[in-house]
Amino acid sequence: MKELKIDPELRDFIPPLSGEEKKQLEDSLLKYGYKGAPIYIWNGYIIDGHNRYELCKKYNIEYPVEEIVFGDNATIIDVMEWMINTQLGRRNLPPAQRLAVMDKFKKKIQEQAKSTQGTRTDLTSSPNGEKVKNTHTDKELAKMAGVGTGTVARFNKVMNSDDEELKKLWNGCLISS
Repeated sequence: MKELKIDPELRDFIPPLSGEEKKQLEDSLLKYGYKGAPIYIWNGYIIDGHNRYELCKKYNIEYPVEEIVFGDNATIIDVMEWMINTQLGRRNLPPAQRLAVMDKFKKKIQEQAKSTQGTRTDLTSSPNGEKVKNTHTDKELAKMAGVGTGTVARFNKVMNSDDEELKKLWNGCLISS
């Protein structure tokens, strides 16, 4: 079996399966073997299939692997956007968890924006040929998460507030869901 690489940031980007979901996956793999989508990788790193990979390794079950090619100038932002589009569409996550994913994505975009601060943003490529990313708005993030802009606004208001009790309540929704 091919050894795949795991990037903790990519592994932890999408909420993990619940204990029950993981048990169902494990039972299915043991009963029927590996069926369904391959484990997707980008530059050797798993971007979809962390749980399947872990269980297949544990039980020595063969698994298919498919490399996703995003282009020469792809960044982790491209990968995360693909993960959102691919995985959030398959998983029945509550709005709180979807927004938590979008918040991580937004922070990663802001991180990248800081690293390119001072660079013109009205161009699609920089003078040295590197691709320049546009920052996603809350409206675009809401659409990607499958929630309304009002839900994003409430999430942002709670997470930016000093009300630790309210944050705990919201985070309780993230954990218990």
